[in-house]
Amino acid sequence: MKKYIDKSALVAEIERRITNIKGYCLREGHDTRFDVVPEQLSQILSFIDALEVKEIDLEKEVNQYFETTWPFEEDDEDIIAFA
Repeated sequence: MKKYIDKSALVAEIERRITNIKGYCLREGHDTRFDVVPEQLSQILSFIDALEVKEIDLEKEVNQYFETTWPFEEDDEDIIAFA
């Protein structure tokens, strides 16, 4: 199971919804209930575009964490074994 949503898929879905709402309003006549929705969705898109997406090497990050913050030496007898 994926833990994260693909950014491009999220953007595409929001854009699709904006288009559908605007299309509905054009087909069915202007409906004031939907005035704010495309604007709010556009603001969400602006926020998403501001997010930085980057890939990391998880194994490298974990190893670096333990090398710099782990307080015990390998031969330390006081280490508590976790199951």
